Amino acid sequence: MSPTMPTTTAETSALVQHFLLYHGARYVSRASEDNWKRVPVTLQVPPLNVDDADTGRLPPPPLPPGAWLVLPWDAPSYEHVEAWLQRLADARMMPTVFVLVLLTPVLREAPLMQLARQFGVRIVAVSAIDAMAYGDPTAAAALQTLFQPQQLQALNNINPLDHLAALGDPRNPDVFFERLRRTGRGSPVTIALIAVNLLVFVAMMVMRPDAFSGFLGEFDGKQLAATGANIAALTVGANEAWRLLTCTFMHANLLHIGMNMWVLKSVGDTAERLFGSAMFGVLYLLAGLGGSIASLGWTLADSPQLPSLGASGAVFGLIGGLLGFALSRRGSVPAQVFRGLTRSALMFTVVNVAFGLSFPMIDNAAHIGGLVVGFASGVVLSRDLPPAPQPSRIRRAAAVSACLVVLGIAFQFASSLVRM
Repeated sequence: MSPTMPTTTAETSALVQHFLLYHGARYVSRASEDNWKRVPVTLQVPPLNVDDADTGRLPPPPLPPGAWLVLPWDAPSYEHVEAWLQRLADARMMPTVFVLVLLTPVLREAPLMQLARQFGVRIVAVSAIDAMAYGDPTAAAALQTLFQPQQLQALNNINPLDHLAALGDPRNPDVFFERLRRTGRGSPVTIALIAVNLLVFVAMMVMRPDAFSGFLGEFDGKQLAATGANIAALTVGANEAWRLLTCTFMHANLLHIGMNMWVLKSVGDTAERLFGSAMFGVLYLLAGLGGSIASLGWTLADSPQLPSLGASGAVFGLIGGLLGFALSRRGSVPAQVFRGLTRSALMFTVVNVAFGLSFPMIDNAAHIGGLVVGFASGVVLSRDLPPAPQPSRIRRAAAVSACLVVLGIAFQFASSLVRM
């Protein structure tokens, strides 16, 4: 998508769009990845252009704010342009600036200015072959900088497909992965969660070194109980419901934390970009609580002194969240991405549940509970990737509140199953 010196009207139209996007414009008309260079496209230029001098970007030229209609047209006549403007006027869709992208300057400045006065619109023509802009003085002066090497280099960081995908067809795999790559700045919440889990593990070692022993570096039961493991006799019997959350940041031994953190890093990088950092963190916590509640009502119900702990319920929740995202956004996710997400999620789930059934020390209830809650949360918290419009804060808060209400009801039910 890096712009180069144009030689056709389509390439020049793309360059104009690069330029306007670079200086803060946004699309307000529908276009697709297949035709965005060749069809009329309208972009809204903000009334105040941000001065990017401090960030190393080129300072914005004096762009007239408002709607800019970019129209690529190989060889229009005066009458053709007049008829087009008349249709816009009749439909009350006259833009602020009408950018006529031409192959050669077949329409000179004088007739363009006459049309501008007739319809009350700024008109500027951009010629691909001659590398020049003329017409409205302000708009032409701004667009003339399109052909400067410094401006072309600056536009390398702008990809119109990132913006068009919100309005056009997002099922192009290249567009999807490009948007995913540019969504957010890495995965800070994933890194933070890993750091918290590791710090808790180290803190448990420092607090009671004598409780940490064995080939795998295991903690004894007293240390787990004192630190916040999910133990039915305490979680329910002593009304210490906070253990449902604290246990998700605790691990019994080095292998336990090593495996969970490896999977968290592998899955978290993708999940955080899909959901956004804030909702990813919410999804993780909701799934962790769901796993703890399921463990309480199933594994711990008949064993009130047995400790349950680990991030695996939350990690399974991330897998479920990816599956929920793929199913709820099937209409906007490329087919190969949908198949890949569902295949990986189902394979991970089947293999790990089967593995858990083979070893009684593995809490499959927490895994399944986290998976189910993660799936449901993934459905209600899913979103279209930016720059598509994002769910409002009120809608997100309502979705999270609904999940918490359901988890509260589930906790009451699980508590009733515990036999003290």
